[in-house]
Amino acid sequence: MRTAPAVVTLLCTLSVSPVTFGRTCGEAISRVGQASHTLTLKPRTRESMFYFRTGHFVVLVTPQSVEGLLAKWVREGYYARDKVLLGAIRRDLPLQVDSDLFRYVLTDSQYLQRLEFIVADLLQSGDATVIDLWELTGKNDTVSHVTMVTANERVEAREFCSPNGDLLLDVTDRIFD
Repeated sequence: MRTAPAVVTLLCTLSVSPVTFGRTCGEAISRVGQASHTLTLKPRTRESMFYFRTGHFVVLVTPQSVEGLLAKWVREGYYARDKVLLGAIRRDLPLQVDSDLFRYVLTDSQYLQRLEFIVADLLQSGDATVIDLWELTGKNDTVSHVTMVTANERVEAREFCSPNGDLLLDVTDRIFD
């Protein structure tokens, strides 16, 4: 019966997918106080990277960027479980092949939101590569720019959108009373 909790965790985690097909940017957050920013992303490299799947897109981030951001959060004391997640990531370094960040969610479903925030912060800083799997031709599969839509009225939230308006990722940073 040890597999039953893992299956339940997997099903619960999959039911809160970060992206719903067909959603477009700006739908989920209030139009009041909404702002858009174009973010330039890194080109694809040959080094082994962590990846985060979202719809028909894959966000690639370097192990150094993930480790560095998480180490910063541990020093700042954001979330107690960050130290455990950082240890798990460090045990897997150096990466020999591209590695799915979701593997950490399968050990602790609470990591899903933390990983979404890591990916969001790295997208926002331009320290990520986005691949559109529907355009996986080898020549023009990377997305050079994404749009970040933010809201700062009653909810502080960020949405990251492809050039054609598809929602890549959305995170809620803070909800005001």
